[in-house]
Amino acid sequence: SALPKATAYLTKKSLRQVLRMISKHSKFMASKAMTADLLIHFSTLAKEKGFDRSSNTALEKIFLQQVKKLETLILSIEEDLQYDYRKQLDSLTG
Repeated sequence: SALPKATAYLTKKSLRQVLRMISKHSKFMASKAMTADLLIHFSTLAKEKGFDRSSNTALEKIFLQQVKKLETLILSIEEDLQYDYRKQLDSLTG
């Protein structure tokens, strides 16, 4: 919540730090659904904070990378949960 918005470099660096922690903790989680929850929550917060992804290609690539990760992760989750996660992912990208 306290990510710096002063420069794109500091924002990118902070986002990478958060993603590193998420991926480190998700390796020890037994549930892929929890990992998907974390990534969706991260992407939602990044979108709500209003980071200017359109003018900065690095921030856009970080976001697209997470969307790609989520798409592959959703395919490995049970079918009944896939619909819910797909719906949340579509609201992020739409």
